[in-house]
Amino acid sequence: GNCAVVRDSVLVWDWERYETGVPTGFDALHLALQSAIGAGATPRAAATALLADAPALLAPFDVPARDAGLVARLYLWGLGVRYATDDQAKAGAAIGRLDEWLVPVLTPVKER
Repeated sequence: GNCAVVRDSVLVWDWERYETGVPTGFDALHLALQSAIGAGATPRAAATALLADAPALLAPFDVPARDAGLVARLYLWGLGVRYATDDQAKAGAAIGRLDEWLVPVLTPVKER
């Protein structure tokens, strides 16, 4: 998602956020989320699907299915912190309006 092959070169971007020590599978989760949004899904729908699909997305990385939801939530939480820090909402990005997509996805619905 963050590269392109142009003639005999490979261009890469967005490496300013590269870091080590993150849970295994964060890259796969990021690709899935951004691909869904790029294909037209709302951020909320994409994040909801990401949580549902986390066990399958993380299985190739040997993340146990019981831990996949937590890893996906940690990824979404970290992404939300980044978007809040960058003030993506003020920039007009739909994904920057965390109250509309991230908070509802990460806040469990209590049974009545």
